[in-house]
Amino acid sequence: MSEILAFEADRRAINITVNSFGTDLSKDERAKLYPDLGRLWPEGTAALARAEDVEGVKLACDSVVEYRGFFEQGTGGVGTAAKSLEDHFFEREAQLNKLAFLQQVSNCFHRFFSANCSSSFTSLSRMRS
Repeated sequence: MSEILAFEADRRAINITVNSFGTDLSKDERAKLYPDLGRLWPEGTAALARAEDVEGVKLACDSVVEYRGFFEQGTGGVGTAAKSLEDHFFEREAQLNKLAFLQQVSNCFHRFFSANCSSSFTSLSRMRS
C-alpha cells in the first residue's frame, strides 16, 4: 500500500510541475504544493521545483527507474501512437493496484488455510488418540 501512496504523491508532484508551465505560478509557490512523501521526495521534488520545461521534469524523475520510460518519445510500439504521460501513469497505477490486491488475497488465503488446516489436524490427532 505504501508503494501506491508514494506513486500517487510523485504523480501529483509531476502533474503540478507540468501543468504550471506557462502560468504565473512561481517556482517557490509550486514547491509549496508538493507532497512531503513519495519516491521523488526530497531530492526529486526539489529538482521538480527548479524545472523550467519537460526536460527538467524528465531529469528530476530519472532517479526512479520506473519513471524513466514515462518521458521517452515513441514508447507506443511499432504501428501504434506514442503513449501520453497520463497513459503511463494509468498503467503504473493499475500495476500497483493489481499487486496490492494479489498480496491481500494471498494473505487472506494463507490465513484461512493455515487456520483451517491446523484445526483439522488437531481434530484428527484427537480422534486418533
